[in-house]
Amino acid sequence: MSIVALVLAAGKSSRMGRDKLSMRLYAIDGAGTNELSTVLPIEHGSVVPINHEDAKSETVGGRVLSILLQVSELASIVVVHSPHSSLAWQKQCEQLRQLHSERMQLVACEQSELGMSYSIREGVQYVREHIPSAQAILIVLADQPLLEPTHIQQLVAQWQEQRELDYVAATGADGAAPPILFAASMWDGLEQLTGDQGARRLLKGTDWHGAQVQLPAYCFWDADTPSALERIRQHLAENE
Repeated sequence: MSIVALVLAAGKSSRMGRDKLSMRLYAIDGAGTNELSTVLPIEHGSVVPINHEDAKSETVGGRVLSILLQVSELASIVVVHSPHSSLAWQKQCEQLRQLHSERMQLVACEQSELGMSYSIREGVQYVREHIPSAQAILIVLADQPLLEPTHIQQLVAQWQEQRELDYVAATGADGAAPPILFAASMWDGLEQLTGDQGARRLLKGTDWHGAQVQLPAYCFWDADTPSALERIRQHLAENE
């Protein structure tokens, strides 16, 4: 059974005013930076302890990718990015891809600026063509760095226990939201999304049978704005 993580990392960061994915999760002397100093290899399925100095170099998007690499249930990780992404983010993605070439692939979405659906369709098409063994796609947002391996494993376990499900979605106070696992039965629907429609739009219909897994509220915090990033940084500092 093959599950592929599809990481949506092609946003414009318009609300942040700069590339959010390459921003540090820990401020250095009161200010963040766009550059990741070092990328370390992660053993498949292992939880890698991060010392204080390594943590200071973690970025928003880098942490999400590192978390996914620790989940052994994920056979592959496909990162859909924009060809116009910052050089810092492109460099970080390429470093990780080289370190984990057997599991990580990068896909550039030329039309990503036209809406999220373009990134989703690009990713699904890539999985269909290049990872034929895939039976499910887990859509993850690259700007939610407080996800943990156990959260991803809960979604996967729910689907493994109930293989008849078309989807398994994380849920919080605002209802279902990514990360969401989609069985192959829903891929046609994903490829029919248009404009800025996200994948959870499909969950509003009655054609699919799914389940929801309750996750802590902080899992859904995204780094869309400076104040949102500051809240994430504060949470990490308080839970070190």
